[in-house]
Amino acid sequence: MGRCHPVRRPRGPSPRPAESTVRHVGGAARGRSGARLVRRAHPRRQSNAADVVRRACEYIDAHAGADVGLLDIAAAADVAPRTLQDHFREQLGTSPTNRLRQVRLERVHAELLAGAGKSVAEVATRWGFGNLGRFAADYRRMFGTAPSEDLHRA
Repeated sequence: MGRCHPVRRPRGPSPRPAESTVRHVGGAARGRSGARLVRRAHPRRQSNAADVVRRACEYIDAHAGADVGLLDIAAAADVAPRTLQDHFREQLGTSPTNRLRQVRLERVHAELLAGAGKSVAEVATRWGFGNLGRFAADYRRMFGTAPSEDLHRA
């Protein structure tokens, strides 16, 4: 079982690489490991790290209030999630999800200072924070005050 066996290739012209590693199981394309493969409508464009991070940051800024995550950001930047994480660490010293959290915290902070919400919980949940305790700790770490203090200050 644990042995490696050479792959036997059929005689004749060699198949394209994508076809040689994909088999169809139950109508879905699957790789040799059985993992589901996603065929892209277009090949990924070759970009440098700065362009990838710029596209991702633009997407984060435009969609910070929506229910987005790493996979959405990576798709918008047209790279694999791991590549996006690597580029963010190289360029910004943080991760895409930390950048998303930072943008959301800044938006909550602006709304609280403007008195735009009835409560901290209302504003925080509108910007995608589900765990209010973690939100309050992150907010205090970033701005040096409790979110409730900023709401009352407005």
